[in-house]
Amino acid sequence: MEIFDSVANGARKVLVRSAHNQGKTFLCAVIASWFHDHFTPSEVLISAPVAQQIKDGVFKELRRVRPRDPNWMPKANRLEKNPSHYIQGLTAQKADAFQGRHSAGGLCILFDEASGIEPTFWERAESMLSASKENCLWFCIFNPYDASSPAYFAENSPDWKVFHLSALDHPNVAFKADLVPGAINYEYVENRIKNECRTAREGEESEPGFFTFNDRNYMVEDPLFDIQVLGRYPSKAINSVWGALALKQILDPIPLNKDWVVQIGADPARFGDDRSCLVVRHGCCIIDAKEYRGLSTKEFSEKIKEYCQKYETPRQSQFKIPVLIDEGGVGGGVVDNKGDYMFYGINSSGEAPRWREFPNMRSALWFEAAELAIEGKVSIGHLPLHMRERMMEELRTPVYIVDTNGRRVVESKDMMKRRLKHSPDLADAFNLALMSIPRIGIEKVIGHL
Repeated sequence: MEIFDSVANGARKVLVRSAHNQGKTFLCAVIASWFHDHFTPSEVLISAPVAQQIKDGVFKELRRVRPRDPNWMPKANRLEKNPSHYIQGLTAQKADAFQGRHSAGGLCILFDEASGIEPTFWERAESMLSASKENCLWFCIFNPYDASSPAYFAENSPDWKVFHLSALDHPNVAFKADLVPGAINYEYVENRIKNECRTAREGEESEPGFFTFNDRNYMVEDPLFDIQVLGRYPSKAINSVWGALALKQILDPIPLNKDWVVQIGADPARFGDDRSCLVVRHGCCIIDAKEYRGLSTKEFSEKIKEYCQKYETPRQSQFKIPVLIDEGGVGGGVVDNKGDYMFYGINSSGEAPRWREFPNMRSALWFEAAELAIEGKVSIGHLPLHMRERMMEELRTPVYIVDTNGRRVVESKDMMKRRLKHSPDLADAFNLALMSIPRIGIEKVIGHL
């Protein structure tokens, strides 16, 4: 209500630093809807790092807020009464999209996941806002993952009205009741405190990581707790697995070489809303990626065999294409249906003996994939646009910490799922497709290669 009041009372720049599952996307949708109705004419521009976040985030909520509005554009992230009165979604990938938009009426710029939006877009938004004399709003909301982002520096500027949403203050947590269905709840917070925090010692009140809950003092042990539950910048170092260079280079096209061998990575679905995904790598190039829902382990294994036949090369015809499958959960059932095909189960939660700098195979696979991209040894440029966008969304998501043994630990799949709103199954299949054959010790295959 304080955020709504500040917007309604004319605040021009509003910044909201938030924990997870606080309803921040719904908040953006309500503000966009209000501005659209309150100012005529008006332009509302909504941006996020990738297109999927706009479509499945703010615009999905907007369609719930305005289900019977006749002005929705079919199959487009746009609601338009007329050319000078509309709400438009713009992916933060081409800064030119923000150029030349100086509204004669109201102008509202909304940044969802604002910490992931590049500085160029902040500069363009600042320029647009400066050119508009009145009826303007720049609203940014984000999870505090990156202390080097423009959102961090904006928070320390007197030009911005800043709000902070902590899960500890959410009514579901404060009143121990399910008052807001689907949002964060008391049991979730209590469990994360148990697993990721410790009781604070005397004299630690002024130390980073200190907080109070239910009249008890705690210290944060896992920096992801700071971000995702307390909605504050981490008290310990935290970094993205895929940096800007890796994300840029993986889009660069690499010419296919017919002599390269093919390998497939597969991640079977574990739960009803997850996807069974497979990714096909031909040498340095990802040439195909598929997602399936509702398949049994046998049905998914048959799909994989179809792709083995489809992409078999003369060089591999004698021993078939190696398929690396995450065997956790239901994956073992897929491996069991291999027949004469080369299916190999990989325990992503198990140890990674050849990579002592990682605590488990999953962390090692994530970093190996990112390092291959930095070295220019892998490209997703051959995939269709919609699949490249989905892949990029999942690759840019994970963060890691350094544990007490100096090992890099990638956040859990469940943590990624909370932020993505879906499981990163496509990226997990991608990582397995890139896993080098020698490192899993399949000597028979190595001999043929």
